[in-house]
Amino acid sequence: MKFRPVSLILLFFIIGISYLPARILTVPGEYATIKFGIINASDGDTVMVSPGTYHEHNITYYGKAITVMSTDPEDSSVVATTMIDADSLGPVFVFYSREGEVSVLKGFTITGGYHDDGGGIALLEDSNPTITHNVITGNLATSRGGGVYCYSSDPHILNNVINNNKAYYSGGGICCNVFSYPLLEDNLIANNDSEYGGGIYCYRSSRPIIRKNIIEKNTASSRGGGICCFYYSSATIIDCNIRENSAGDKGGGLYFSEYNQGSHLRIEGTIITDNYATNVGGGIYCIDYCAPDIINTVIYGNQSGQKGGGMYCSTNSTPKMVNTIVWNNSPHEIYFHEIELPNVITVTHSDIRYGEEGIVTNNNGMINWLEGNISMEPKFVDPDSGDFNLLIGSPCIDSGTAFFEWEGDTLIFLSPNAYVGDAPDMGAIEYGVTGISDDAESVRIPLSAVLHQNYPNPFNPTTTIQFDIPGDPGTKYNVNLTIYNIRGKRVKTLVNNYFHAGRHRLLWDGTGDSGEKVTSGIYFYNLKCGNKTFNRKMYLIK
Repeated sequence: MKFRPVSLILLFFIIGISYLPARILTVPGEYATIKFGIINASDGDTVMVSPGTYHEHNITYYGKAITVMSTDPEDSSVVATTMIDADSLGPVFVFYSREGEVSVLKGFTITGGYHDDGGGIALLEDSNPTITHNVITGNLATSRGGGVYCYSSDPHILNNVINNNKAYYSGGGICCNVFSYPLLEDNLIANNDSEYGGGIYCYRSSRPIIRKNIIEKNTASSRGGGICCFYYSSATIIDCNIRENSAGDKGGGLYFSEYNQGSHLRIEGTIITDNYATNVGGGIYCIDYCAPDIINTVIYGNQSGQKGGGMYCSTNSTPKMVNTIVWNNSPHEIYFHEIELPNVITVTHSDIRYGEEGIVTNNNGMINWLEGNISMEPKFVDPDSGDFNLLIGSPCIDSGTAFFEWEGDTLIFLSPNAYVGDAPDMGAIEYGVTGISDDAESVRIPLSAVLHQNYPNPFNPTTTIQFDIPGDPGTKYNVNLTIYNIRGKRVKTLVNNYFHAGRHRLLWDGTGDSGEKVTSGIYFYNLKCGNKTFNRKMYLIK
């Protein structure tokens, strides 16, 4: 078969379109509004928005795999001055076209949103973008999700400040509804307000992963100042700091209800401190067959107006505690409801003030007081200032357990190189792990591979680079971490070796492979772990 010349031209035109390079579309340079920039973008493009205030609402991606970003999302001054204000005319962003994690929203101040569900950002029907390095503030929902609303969606919400948002009913900061499984990581969620779940509200079988967030000073007029999980919902809460939240009724820090058993409700490596409930459950409130696993956690200095300053259990709740410290809560460390269905608490290798007597059962339940428990002052560095590292000589050092199984369920299983010393510590921070070395690892095995932003940044002359490797204890991955200059030339290979699953920290002293000091400027660090690759930017300033 022969092609006529016009057919060949058409064929080359089609092939050329399929290999068009990604473009950068500028706002307001080329397009007056962000909406017009997105309309004219194609998969792989970036809509780059210069500083300024953009009065827009109901911005959507139309399912496109694009990045919409400010000129420098890692510069807080740029984020603060690149503002999208909906002027209370609707939500600022709406995702409803099954966007995936390669659809990215990055580096804006998002404010003035107003809607029934999702004042700032609404994510609907399997829309799963990446939302990162934004300030989401001053938005209002008349029902749910003042800052962010997830409906049957699994977005990645990373490195944001979500503060001063309000929802009249639930989820002042974030609401997760109807089988939503978002990843919430490295966010500051603060000063949000609602009736239920001032910071985060989980409803109707939603199960977020809430990891390395600071959740503070949120308010619920009824229940769950920090986090509220309701109606078959639960959460995996790892390495968080949940502090100074308040509830007008129950669960100042955390409120868990409605048949959570079997739904993987887990609190690990978390500090729950200085939360307040007017009625009961200053730190944690559990009701209706709630069965949280509480691992390597600190529950300290929480208060309630009536009962259960640290934790309150009702209606056949069955919490399990391993390697956990419960101390200085008022008026009780742990308290069982007097007359509803009896509760059962299982405690091992934990430090509870007053020991077994610190758990008030009211003859309405049972304590499985297992081996390794103590009732000694934990000796934190400075709990009044929020420093819950253990002092040298603390009875909690090397007093935890690396393995615990209960009723066929393994709650913790750590390899020897996943902790420092002869055994894991009690509490949220392993003594000695804060030191920097080539293979310093955290106590807990990460859920996903992550390359963290270096700290400090900018730096001079040294900085720390931290990365997480997921997997079962004992799993090893070949890891390569290399630094490049802004021209793409390799400066130094920090490591090229096998690492166990866990958290690792490396120190770069600003030298190249041959030991020479490098100049000031922008550098990139590249992590290769298995078949995954990660990149981040850092600044050396002399």
